Amino acid sequence: MFALVFSTLFANFMTPGNVPQHLPGDGTPRIHLSVDKLDFGRVVSGESREETVQISNQGNTELLISRIGVNCACASLRLSTTTQLNVPIDSKDEGRTDLKLSAGESATLRFIVDTARLKAGALSKRCLIFSNDPVNSPVSIPLSMEVTQPLRKTAPQGEPAEGDPHDHEPHLTNLPPKATSEPLGPPSRIEASEYEHAFGQVYSGEIILHDFALKNTGEGPLKIDRVMGSCACAPPQMTIGQKVYDQKALERGLLEDAILNPGEEATLQVKFMPAAAGLTKSETKIRKFVRVYSNDITRNPLQLTIDADLVQSLMFEPRELRLGAVQRRLSSVLTATFWSDHIGPFAVAKVSSKDEKRLLASAKQVGERGDSPVYELEVTVQPDCPPGNHRVDVVLDVVHDRVKQVLVPVEWEVSPDVHFLDNSELKDLLDFGTMDGSKDEVLELRIKNAYGEIPYIPKSVQINARPSSEPFSHELVEVTPGIEYVIKVKVSKDIQPKFFQGTLIIQSDHPEAPAKAVRFKGFVDRK
Repeated sequence: MFALVFSTLFANFMTPGNVPQHLPGDGTPRIHLSVDKLDFGRVVSGESREETVQISNQGNTELLISRIGVNCACASLRLSTTTQLNVPIDSKDEGRTDLKLSAGESATLRFIVDTARLKAGALSKRCLIFSNDPVNSPVSIPLSMEVTQPLRKTAPQGEPAEGDPHDHEPHLTNLPPKATSEPLGPPSRIEASEYEHAFGQVYSGEIILHDFALKNTGEGPLKIDRVMGSCACAPPQMTIGQKVYDQKALERGLLEDAILNPGEEATLQVKFMPAAAGLTKSETKIRKFVRVYSNDITRNPLQLTIDADLVQSLMFEPRELRLGAVQRRLSSVLTATFWSDHIGPFAVAKVSSKDEKRLLASAKQVGERGDSPVYELEVTVQPDCPPGNHRVDVVLDVVHDRVKQVLVPVEWEVSPDVHFLDNSELKDLLDFGTMDGSKDEVLELRIKNAYGEIPYIPKSVQINARPSSEPFSHELVEVTPGIEYVIKVKVSKDIQPKFFQGTLIIQSDHPEAPAKAVRFKGFVDRK
């Protein structure tokens, strides 16, 4: 079912003329991706590759990611946020997610490609990300790779053959897929001083540095093309001679002169800083990767692994700081206590909110628990905080020999003045369900304004649909002027193809909802 539905979605998405126009005004989410395509390079059949994409919300209202899918059974997907790590996306559930990103927030989408059942040759696929962004949904990420068949390598005399159980070189258990083509000119070869590093027990709020030594043991120049980290908590930095390349240059490939001649070395420094890993677990095992892309075709990329046993430096009660539903135009306050069962004595030098326009924060010591002080944290939602789901980090600057700064996520929801509801009270989605094609179907969208001092009056209603808007029509009914309206959306029984989706765009002069996009979908099953 997943393959059928998503194959139809991909076909509809690629139909020309289906991209909605930009909406005027504010109050809309905006999805942004860190890359516009993913190239997995050359992969030997039977091996796997991983890449990550950062999904962020550059709008000013909450971004809802409803579904993510790839039109290939070879790929699995996992989502990570600051509070949840490696949540799998189930293809059997049509790739549905409940990811919500407040303005300025981001999440990591991890692609894991298994080539065991793929044929040799070039492969091109796409990933679609569906959201409530009225302008750019779904977002398409092209995926490409070249799958090659493995060749058994004949070892020179006196050296163990590939796969020889007597070969004890430590890096052989950590090699990425090997290429089968030969380089032009003398070959380069990248080696690392170590391929896995375990930090051991690490407290949230620590900043730990570790250096990997990279060396060219080949006969030709080694060109470093790009260095990518799998997590923002472990940014890389590379030094070659007197030249230092920061994270931005490494990830964007701005490395024209990053060349190691035979025998030369570079230092790759990883800055591990798990400032926040959520408050739901006191201990978490973390594994991150740094990949070095170069012209060594036998190790491209070279993968370095870092492991850590993350221990929450501070304990909170309640463990999750969630205010729940907050009434707009009123200040809402939540208090929590925190202490440490692990790091001993500490002090809080400063408390701040990353967004004081939405949330204020303060803390004071209220007692002791063993050798640890006990603090009371108070967070206050600002009265003019806009509607939607919000998440803001509170920054605790800590005085301690190891822990320096801890981030505390705070979540809440501000109810809007204007509500958009369908008959089942489901917000932001009109679901026609399964139609038998024997008659036209009509669904009603109810608009209710809970704050009558500012009237809500729909100025225009527009339908953008895939593959075409022709089978759809609407009727706007005024129930109570400025307070309540009903929009009746009708879909013709003759609609083609079977699966359809679109967006109902309502324009008004209301300051809270000048442009509202409500999605709709359905399926026609003609037996």
